[in-house]
Amino acid sequence: MANFRGKGTPTWQKIEYWLFILGLALLALYALAQAYQQRALEHRHQVEARLRIVGENQTRNIANWRRNRMADASALTQNHLFAKALTAWQAQGQPDASRHLLENQIQTLVEYNEFAVVHVLDTHGRLLLSTDNAPLRALRVPEMQAMQEALATAEPVPVEPQAGGFFAFPFFGIMTPLFNDLDPVGVAWLVVDLRSTLFPIIQGWQLDSASAEAVLIQRMENGIININPLPKKDIPALSHALPMTRSFSPGVQAVLGARGLIQGTNYMGEPVLSMVSAIDGAPWWLVLQIDEAEALANQQRREGLTLGLSVGAVLLSVGLLVTAWQWKAWRRERLLKHDLQLQNHWLASAQNAASLGYFVYDFQKENFYISDATASIFGLSEEGWFPMKRWAALVFPEDKRCVLDAHEQAIHHDQALQATYRIVRESDRQVRWVQVWAEMEVASSDAQRLGLHTKRMVGIVQDITQRKQVEDELADHRKRLESQVRLDPLTGIANRLGRVINQYPSS
Repeated sequence: MANFRGKGTPTWQKIEYWLFILGLALLALYALAQAYQQRALEHRHQVEARLRIVGENQTRNIANWRRNRMADASALTQNHLFAKALTAWQAQGQPDASRHLLENQIQTLVEYNEFAVVHVLDTHGRLLLSTDNAPLRALRVPEMQAMQEALATAEPVPVEPQAGGFFAFPFFGIMTPLFNDLDPVGVAWLVVDLRSTLFPIIQGWQLDSASAEAVLIQRMENGIININPLPKKDIPALSHALPMTRSFSPGVQAVLGARGLIQGTNYMGEPVLSMVSAIDGAPWWLVLQIDEAEALANQQRREGLTLGLSVGAVLLSVGLLVTAWQWKAWRRERLLKHDLQLQNHWLASAQNAASLGYFVYDFQKENFYISDATASIFGLSEEGWFPMKRWAALVFPEDKRCVLDAHEQAIHHDQALQATYRIVRESDRQVRWVQVWAEMEVASSDAQRLGLHTKRMVGIVQDITQRKQVEDELADHRKRLESQVRLDPLTGIANRLGRVINQYPSS
């Protein structure tokens, strides 16, 4: 019998299977995404931890460097022999012994204490002795203020890094007061070439990043300036002033009080990871920074490759599961088709043996669908759909009205149909007796919502011609026997038994 369910409608088993596969795939992808984010976060923490360690070490090294330079200046302030020799030399009109002692002392400072130039000045800032042959111009305001402060406090006073002016290199100076007992006799201006002393310390750190750099900054009137050069960005030392309005700059944040790991933007406006710290005993701040995108790019590429391979493995696994399921479904379908074909063959054989076939009548289309056995009964060429008018034309003319009325009654009252009538086979015009049993089939509510047919008649038809002939022959034979029993064989007149039979005829 024809299947009335909508074609292609998935069973719950298939839906649950695909939902299970989809859930597994989504769960695996979610786990991979979480793992990727966790690995990226761990790598970021690793970069930040290295920045912190390097920053703390560099801050300590720079502070030690400045502290050592100030200690050298303090040692010279406390060198009373140097002050007495300077006093004697000034009083005696440049005796050779005192001059020689002074020159040897300042030359030792240049050779062993990392000073590039040493100027010995009187208390008014005029040059007395120098390790540099170039003439010294008049002191500028910063140097003059530092000298006066040093003489007033009897302590060395630093002159913060500068570029240009007195020297052709960026320098850091210390005004060192010289006292003979309690009397000031002069000042030693100790000059440090930052290129050969401080800058190598600042730049002597490494990270696995082309953008990593260290910036030592100091506060200016309206902003900050880099003390060391930034070769990766082609920025010379003490040349790039940054206004304090650039609040996203790590250097500006450091001057404003930020410490430790912070996020900001570099000179180019690119996001950076930074470690900022203040240099102990100095108006300096150290900023270690690395471009965020570049710092995480290698790890992201590695993790991205790992994620891609993992996603590919998940998709491959899903594909294999789908392929396995499809193969299993295909094989199951093949087996079902084979079983169905075998059962149909058995059914067809049984139907042919019993001269029995089935049919379906579609009320909306007014078409019959008949099986191969039914087609054979009606003398049609093949199974399939054919119109109701064609069927009606095959009904024996004398039986047509009665048959149509029986069908209309069954349809109108939704009753089962049982009818026996004659047909005229289409192929050879033979008259055959058929017996029909049919029931009404109403579509389910789901099928009705889908707009499928709401009512059909499904039934079976059997060729009973031979049985009808046998019944007719038996009826004729019975009549002949009854006739012989009723009549006297000699006279041909109904006998007593015949009169009784005539009085009570059989039903």
